[in-house]
Parts: sequence; C-alpha cells; structure tokens
Amino acid sequence: MSLTLLDLSRALSAHRAGRSQSAERQLDDRLASAERDDWGELEVRGVTHDSRAVAPGWLYVALPGRATHGARFIPQAIAAGAVAIAAPIEEPRPTELSPEALGATPVLWLSEPRLEMAWLSEWVWGRPLDHLQLIGVTGTNGKTTTTSLLAEILTLADGDVGLLGTIKARGGGLEASSSMTTLESTALHERFAGFVRAGHGIGPKQRLP
Repeated sequence: MSLTLLDLSRALSAHRAGRSQSAERQLDDRLASAERDDWGELEVRGVTHDSRAVAPGWLYVALPGRATHGARFIPQAIAAGAVAIAAPIEEPRPTELSPEALGATPVLWLSEPRLEMAWLSEWVWGRPLDHLQLIGVTGTNGKTTTTSLLAEILTLADGDVGLLGTIKARGGGLEASSSMTTLESTALHERFAGFVRAGHGIGPKQRLP
C-alpha cells in the first residue's frame, strides 16, 4: 500500500485534533489551508530532513538548525526529485518558503515540527516499530560496549540482529559507519524499515492509524 501526500496531510490533521482535545489546545487554522485534492495523486516514497539524501518521490522536511535553516536547501531537494516540502508554520519564514519561491511545490505546514516529522517518518516508512522488538541502552559511558556485546549474544542465540550505535549500524547483511549517537526520526525509521526488509520483522503489517 502506497501513501499519498493527501493521506499524510489528513493523518496529521487527525493526530493534531486528538492531541489538541487532550491538551485543550486550539488548532491553527492555517495548517490545513494549503491542502489540495490533487495531493491524492502524489505518492510519497520516502522522507528525510537531509537535502543530500532526497530521492525522487520523497518528502523533504526543512527544519531550522543551529547554523542555518533547512529551507535554504529546498532548491537542491526539488532538483533531486522531492515531491513535496514539510516546514514549520511559524513566521517569519525564510524566503525559500515564500509562495513565489515554492511555485507549484506542495507544502505540509507543521505546528510541532520535530514531533510531526517523527509521525511522518513512522507512517512513510511503514510503521516499522510495529514489526520489531527494540532494546534501547542509555547512559553516559559504556553504551557502545554494552550494545555490541548484547548484539553478539543475541546474534548467537537468535541469528542476525540489527544494531544502531555511535560507531556503526549493522543488520540484514549490511554494515555502515555511523557518526551520531542519536539519529533524527527520519533516519531512524528508515533504518528500522531496512531491518524489517532484511527479515527482522514480526507481527502484522500496518500503515496508517
């Protein structure tokens, strides 16, 4: 089952409505104002906050960072095949998020950017955590040693085990170096989906709530 931009927009609206009810918060009327019916024809095949990782049919999430705003890289993302942009609705916005700069490129506006990016990542990558048994290790020192030892023990007991750590990511016959202790939600769910495709998955397949 493929997801369209309209599917994602409506799922966001439903989650926001439930969240605003429980927290007695008022929804921003601007959030759904840009939704169009033709979004139902736009299939979203992946999602990333890194313009360098965009592939054709992907959603690019443009977030503000410490040094610059991800909106600066919207032209590169579109050139790489991004089907749509997701960005914070707060104003003022970078000029790259102006209607003149975006042209016909669709935009999903986000009220809680990192939370909603995590929702989008979960849905686009097929809710991989519904299929995985996950163990997290936290602490100041010893995380890499502990996770490496656990992975080796579990591999001996149960076959191939996926591992995401500070030094490397491995699983499903793949191994790659890593430079971050904690990945953003877009990268995490993409890796989790890779583990599911590699055969680590369990349980029934689900897509949207």
